[in-house]
Amino acid sequence: MAARKLHPLAPVLAFGGLAAALIAVHYLLPRGSGAQGLLYEAVGIASVVAVVAGLVLHRPARVAHLVLLALGLTATAVGDALFNYQQFVAGGASASSTADLAYVLAYVGYIGSVALVARRRHTAALSDALDAAIVTIGAGLLFWTILIQPIAADESAPVLDRIGSSLVPAFDVLLLVALAQLLTSSSVGTASFRFFTAGVAALLVPDVLYVLQTLHGGYEAGGLTDAGWMLGTTFWGMAALHPSVRLLHQLAPDRETRLTWRRLALLGGASLIPPVVALQHIDADATGILLVTLAASVTTVFVFARMALLFREHGRAVAELRDARAEAAAEQALRDSYERFESAATALECAIYEWNRDSDTMRWTTGLGHGPAAQRPQSWWEEHVHPDDLERIRWIDGASVGRASGPREHESEYRFRRGDGTYAHVLDRWVVSYDESGEAVRIVGGMVDVSHQRLLEARLQQSEKMEALGRLAGGVAHDFNNLLTAILGNAELLKLASPADPSWLEDVAEISRAADRAAELTGQLLTFSRGRVSHDVSAELDGAVDEMATMLGRLLGSDIEVDLVLRGGSRHVACEAGQLEQVILNLALNARDAMPQGGTLRIETSVAGPLARIVVSDTGTGMDEETSARVFEPFFTTKEPGKGTGLGLATVYGVVEHAGGSIFVRTAPGEGTAFELLLPWRDAPETASASSGTAAGEGTGSILLVEDEESVRAVVARMLESSGYAVVQSGSPLEALALLEEEPLPDLVVSDVVMPQLSGFALAARVAEQAPDLPFLFITGYTGTDDRPLGLERHPIVRKPFFADELVSAVRSLLEAPASRAA
Repeated sequence: MAARKLHPLAPVLAFGGLAAALIAVHYLLPRGSGAQGLLYEAVGIASVVAVVAGLVLHRPARVAHLVLLALGLTATAVGDALFNYQQFVAGGASASSTADLAYVLAYVGYIGSVALVARRRHTAALSDALDAAIVTIGAGLLFWTILIQPIAADESAPVLDRIGSSLVPAFDVLLLVALAQLLTSSSVGTASFRFFTAGVAALLVPDVLYVLQTLHGGYEAGGLTDAGWMLGTTFWGMAALHPSVRLLHQLAPDRETRLTWRRLALLGGASLIPPVVALQHIDADATGILLVTLAASVTTVFVFARMALLFREHGRAVAELRDARAEAAAEQALRDSYERFESAATALECAIYEWNRDSDTMRWTTGLGHGPAAQRPQSWWEEHVHPDDLERIRWIDGASVGRASGPREHESEYRFRRGDGTYAHVLDRWVVSYDESGEAVRIVGGMVDVSHQRLLEARLQQSEKMEALGRLAGGVAHDFNNLLTAILGNAELLKLASPADPSWLEDVAEISRAADRAAELTGQLLTFSRGRVSHDVSAELDGAVDEMATMLGRLLGSDIEVDLVLRGGSRHVACEAGQLEQVILNLALNARDAMPQGGTLRIETSVAGPLARIVVSDTGTGMDEETSARVFEPFFTTKEPGKGTGLGLATVYGVVEHAGGSIFVRTAPGEGTAFELLLPWRDAPETASASSGTAAGEGTGSILLVEDEESVRAVVARMLESSGYAVVQSGSPLEALALLEEEPLPDLVVSDVVMPQLSGFALAARVAEQAPDLPFLFITGYTGTDDRPLGLERHPIVRKPFFADELVSAVRSLLEAPASRAA
């Protein structure tokens, strides 16, 4: 078990407690007894041991003051031993010779120790000398009048006794001057210094009491005076044992700017002593009056000199304080300005730098995540420029600093690494300063993070590309749907006119199925381009997913298992069936690419209150946080160049957003990926009662057919005529307007939407001015026409390609409606 470490204050407390106990016992013993003498001697010897122990334990850098103190205490202990021997062993023989010599040596040690400590408390100056002179004159005059002069005037005492007795107050004057220096110094305030000062004071007070008691015959050995001397040596021992004794010798701060109340009180008291003593000696002998007058005069001169110095020091201190306050205010203003500058740079997401030619370093402010301002080498900047941009930027920088006659302001854009390791697109603008010889000496510039702007520009470009692609797809779909309308229409007519030959009818049906599949491809093209606005109100969720199971199995391969968990029932979601299939297909293809070694694709549907919940998950490689955050960005892909367009998941996101739903992704590297879709429920559409082959019954009424495509116009006219309607054909909207000016008006106008010269919507608006009750039926193969102009909402749209029964049913519903014609 390791020994416990001794507390630093343990020696101080132990010695102080022991000495206090000895002093208390000493005071309680009979006065003047030998036991008291032994205890008095014991405290003195213990103090010597304490000072020596302090030197050994703490090893201060300067030891002269402590060595002199130890010698003084030792001399006192020797003198006490001689006194006790002569008093108690030699039968009361005179002890004023050898013992007094030891005491004189002790005072020499004390005065030397205190003087060294007092001298180290502040620097030497004229003001220090004046203060010491004022205190010395006042204290000397006081001690001469009260103590020394009465002893010297006692002619009954032997000369040697009078000289020895006079030395004690003389030494006390010197100690008092040193104590004054200690008390008035701006000390470091350590415990050791306070113990040391208390020891000096505890020695002076008993000395004065001893002399006064001796003069008036009142001194009693073993009383409070002896206890005071013992207390003084105890304080000195505690000062040496305290750990702060290492600082006792150190210089204190300059105290000229800290004229404390202690110094003022001490100087004031010392300057008043000579006049008071002079008043007491008005009737004294001429020598005494002369001495007092001289002391008072000198003190007055010193006081005026000290006041002059004080005013000068005060003025200097005020000036220094004013300068210090101005400097502090300037520094604070500079810090505030720099903080505002840093805050502005941070808010603007920019970094300010300054390059210096002499040091070839950059001063870099807080910016782009690189921490506080710092001085950085030029190589640091090059290490943070993207490798693909570095050579270009080096060339631009070299060109900008190499032409003093050229422009001083420059700018460039490149990629710069942020503090978190990611690259930012920065716009760097800098100004070059040249010396008289045309050499570049300084570059000051700023980098602005324009990554967000570049991202917005990329998204805008993507949006413009998608818009152009949508327009292109819409135009292609329009023409393609016109062709499909002609194909489906003729197939329908062939079916009606064909003989009852099963093989013949099967061939015609195959033509219809091929055209129908082509129409589905057109729909997928429009969905992919996002140019199509859904006209199907809903799709049965579980039915649509279940129908894709077989196709997904063939598409994903035998090494990927497809697991369906369908709990949505027969409810419908607010999404077109084709778009829903496109969403599931894109997510399944994404999962296949994430499982190159095979795995499980799980598709779950469930009810989540007012929303349908679809979860498509895989057991593939998963994605990190950075990739998953960008997974829905257009053109973002992790595949090799040429292996992916980056539009699959962007299309999924667009379809879900258009349907009013939400999509979330949960993934982690090595843990697979799960896409969760939330789509609104939608009521199931009413099932049409029309037959799947031809329109039931014969229709009646006249129809004006407006269609610019001749093949489509011909087949649509035959569809209507075969159902019993009288059809007048028009190849352009202007021709149709001319026909509508004749009487009688047709019962219905069937019009294409996108035509040269005039659109179907514009034609209907023109006709409504003269015949507002004439119904229109629009047929179109173009996307983006769901939003009919104001006033035309009541006219329905049939989209190409369509079967004959779809067209005839729409026509019959308009002609048979009670409000179709005005009475």
